[in-house]
Amino acid sequence: MKIALFGNMNNNFFSLSRILIDKGFEVTLFTYSTEPPHFNPVYDTWYYEKYSSLICPLDLGFPQKDIFRSRIIFRKLSKKFDYFIGCDYTPCYFHFAGLKLDMFLPYGSDVYEFPFGRIMAKNFNSFKSLIFFFFDLLISYIQKKGIQNSGIINSTNLFPTFQNARMKLGITYQELGIPLVYLEREPNNIFDLIDKDLATKLSIISTFDFVVASQSRQYWKGVIDKADVDNLKRNDLLIIGFNSFIKKTKINSCLVLFSYGPDVESSKELIRQLKLDANVIWLPKLPRKNILFFLKNFVSIGADQFLSGFFGGTGYEILSQGVALMSTINISKEEYELKTNKKFPPIINVSNPDEICESLVYYSQNNGELEKLKSESKQWYKENFIENLSNIYEKIIIEKNSI
Repeated sequence: MKIALFGNMNNNFFSLSRILIDKGFEVTLFTYSTEPPHFNPVYDTWYYEKYSSLICPLDLGFPQKDIFRSRIIFRKLSKKFDYFIGCDYTPCYFHFAGLKLDMFLPYGSDVYEFPFGRIMAKNFNSFKSLIFFFFDLLISYIQKKGIQNSGIINSTNLFPTFQNARMKLGITYQELGIPLVYLEREPNNIFDLIDKDLATKLSIISTFDFVVASQSRQYWKGVIDKADVDNLKRNDLLIIGFNSFIKKTKINSCLVLFSYGPDVESSKELIRQLKLDANVIWLPKLPRKNILFFLKNFVSIGADQFLSGFFGGTGYEILSQGVALMSTINISKEEYELKTNKKFPPIINVSNPDEICESLVYYSQNNGELEKLKSESKQWYKENFIENLSNIYEKIIIEKNSI
């Protein structure tokens, strides 16, 4: 059976494509030209040459400009594959081409922003900008209809932003999940493959006895799109909690953050105010394969976000590498397992700087408990998001094509 995947934001679909390939499907991943460069599949595997022939870049991705050209492309592709999974503007392209998407698997703004108009109503400085505003509304309407017409809408009810989008669209989610991180063996010569500046930073990080890291966007001062406030990461809580931990224990520890997100400078200013600079190391925005290598080999505890009530892709990256995850979860074990049909994740559940500090103190002084949590984390991810989930996708795809 031939499967087409459209879009690769957050490297989500490149991970999924490899899972499906392992299941025996013939998979082609079509990427959009509008995706940020660091979501190119080459940055998510050490073995790109193995998959390069299965990846097909499309000169599409912004239907406000390419919707008419896309119709011919998608109608041709519809005859070559048996099952279609898409994110981003794929529902829009499919609906405009008179096609039905088998599974819409949104990454975020494609479900909570794209169907509701991306361009804000303002004082338009030209007739052309006014026309473009109304055309954007039309594209939003087509995206909305394409989502509503999709066979399966695979998303989550764990975040208010996604819940609100579901209600506004009048749709129902099947909360299947997505194997966000594909587990692959690292090359033996990995230090020959990474950037020298990164290797130097990793050498410095290795001198610390206890390493806390967060690759989440620095995003805590204010919402910058149409998401609800729960989309903020509240990285400031982690910085403040880590500062208290350092003052309280004097442990040789560092906090590793990434220069990524709208509030990097605000985070750096907060660190300066706390006089915490000596214990904070900044890494640049990195390819995911480098992030996973860093997490697996250098990090004691990884942190995601402290507002939404659950963790996102960053948290799954942490868990997949057998690293203890610290985040905020508001949902109960029973509700999570009922909604997702998955076991409740092992996690250090904290919600404020004091709890962050206390947890860091405990795990830095109880290595046996930390190692146990790390082992449980990797096993949880492997069981729920690789083994079980790949079987679910296989069953859905085969059943659709046996009708």
